[in-house]
Amino acid sequence: MAIRQFDTLSKEVLQEVKLLNAINDVVQQKASTTGSGWVHLNDPKKISDILETLGDPLTRKILIELNKAELTALDLKNAIPNAPKTTLYRKLNELHDRGIVKIKAFVSKDTKKVAIYQSTLSGIQINMQNDIDLLINLR
Repeated sequence: MAIRQFDTLSKEVLQEVKLLNAINDVVQQKASTTGSGWVHLNDPKKISDILETLGDPLTRKILIELNKAELTALDLKNAIPNAPKTTLYRKLNELHDRGIVKIKAFVSKDTKKVAIYQSTLSGIQINMQNDIDLLINLR
């Protein structure tokens, strides 16, 4: 039974990494913005991956909270109290590693250096006139 649980967990982690990589690809396309900070994406695979990532409730909550204000990991935990602490920290680190969340500054708290995080995505727009196009606004 433990092996089955590990297999399920490893599949979920691999899928999440794949989806976060798709968002990272968009974040790296800053040079191809439309001039107003929006990155146009019309690759169906990447669009699907990004929408699936945003479908994860905890990832979505983290991004929403970080768009409201710059927060520390502890502030995020307080803002999303039902999230398991280790899962929240893992997702936050993955989002940071992929460039979706950035460290805005560091503050000292109780002799510890604490990061203040901010989302690099400030908006997402879906256009479905001819096909599905995705526009992502970067900070």
